[in-house]
Parts: sequence; structure tokens; C-alpha cells
Amino acid sequence: MKNLITLIVIAALGTGCFSFTTTNKKVMFFDGNLKGMKKMAKTEECGYFIIFYASWDKRSEKFLNALEQPEVQQYLDKQYLAFKANIEDHEDLGQRYNITHFPAVVAFNSKGWEVKRLSGSTNSAEFISFLNN
Repeated sequence: MKNLITLIVIAALGTGCFSFTTTNKKVMFFDGNLKGMKKMAKTEECGYFIIFYASWDKRSEKFLNALEQPEVQQYLDKQYLAFKANIEDHEDLGQRYNITHFPAVVAFNSKGWEVKRLSGSTNSAEFISFLNN
């Protein structure tokens, strides 16, 4: 019986993309490096995005708070991996993707191809629309 329950749990975890959310539905960002996240996205066949922000930027703070809204949480659950890059710590990454405004989001498909960008302040509804289109 124990083995059957373990098998069911493993099967449930294996369906779809990893969620990275907690029971209180707060967005959890990939805890590791970008290379590891890209590999996981390819394996799990789900899209991912990088959020570029600056700790001193009020629009970045507003956007990061918008990610905690329930409607965003429900949408992101099992659909995307997320990597949060503070430009002060990831300046090279910002240069690679030519980030000039904050916050900025660069979205990729599971193969690592850039599919879209969003730059500047946005609310939760605009962010979901961005990911849908």
C-alpha cells in the first residue's frame, strides 16, 4: 500500500511543469542558476521567464507585488518557471538581453527561444494578458 501511494504521488508530481508555489499560493522563483532553470524547463516542457528588476526602483517593487495577486498565482501555477534577476547582481544577464528599463520580463518557450518581452510598470491583469498572447 505504501508503495502504491508513493507511486501515485510521483505520478502526480510528474504531470505538468513544477509549480514552485507554496500552500499560500505565493510565487516561488527558481532557486538556482539560469542554466539549471533552462534545463528543467526543457525537461518539463514548460515555458519560463526572467524578471529583471532593480531594488531601488519603485515600479519594480510594484510589479513584484502584483505577482502575489491571487489571479496571477492561479495562472502561473503549473505553467511557468520564473527566475528573478536583480540587475545589480546580474548585470551581465541584463546586458545579454539588452535590458534598459525596469521592471522587464523576457519570456521563453521550453526550448529556450525568446517569445516575448514586457518592459515597464504593469499590473496583474496586464501581466497575465502578456503571458497569454
